[in-house]
Amino acid sequence: MPAQQEIGVTSDHRVSKHFDTSAIFVVPKGVSELRIFAVGASGGSGNGFGVLLNNGGEGGTAVSNVSVSPGESLDVFVGIRGMDGGLPEGGSGGCSASGFEGGAAASGTAGGGGGGGGASGVVRIRGNEVLVVAGGGGGGSGVGNGGLIGRGGAGGSFGTNGRGLSPGRVKQGLGTRGGDGPANSTVGSGGGGGGIYGGGAGSELNSAIGGGGAGGTGTLEAGSLSADGGGSNCGSVSISYDAPLLDKNSK
Repeated sequence: MPAQQEIGVTSDHRVSKHFDTSAIFVVPKGVSELRIFAVGASGGSGNGFGVLLNNGGEGGTAVSNVSVSPGESLDVFVGIRGMDGGLPEGGSGGCSASGFEGGAAASGTAGGGGGGGGASGVVRIRGNEVLVVAGGGGGGSGVGNGGLIGRGGAGGSFGTNGRGLSPGRVKQGLGTRGGDGPANSTVGSGGGGGGIYGGGAGSELNSAIGGGGAGGTGTLEAGSLSADGGGSNCGSVSISYDAPLLDKNSK
């Protein structure tokens, strides 16, 4: 004879929620731990004489198990891909709530850089505690004289520097926001990606050549895992947890 479940005893079932846009998540009753997987947005591409040539860096990924209290509210923010550069204007940085947006790119007569990607993650509203962040990718620079100048750096656990003749460096943004590209007369620099430390924008070389922006830095706390690459467009956040399933006869 099979064993019967006692009335009022709970059993768990796995629930997963996916966010493509920013939202407020309220921890359900009976839930004490969440597994959060975040993907940062990529940076925009640089423009060279009207053609998109230099890709922005990919957004980072971050995953962590976090302790929570039932009923508390969490701010889920999802990064937007940086805008592509124009001719001559630079792309704007990708939006992200909670101040983790990408930096704007610089304009250039030969083409503007791509904006930095916004970071994605989760913040505990009570105490404004950052739980998980996946850094955004840096924007690609414009191009001059037909030559490849610089690509954006990827977001990740430490971010990655931009590439090119005068690339942006990690941890040079304005706090959590990626750095803006400097004014440039010829080739626009890429904007930095958002993150725990915003990536620096590409700098300029002899006021002529702009580099790719650096990727933003993701979460580094114990129990979290953050990596380069993974987000090639807009970001996302997934939250999963074991939810108690009450017996139908329990109150």
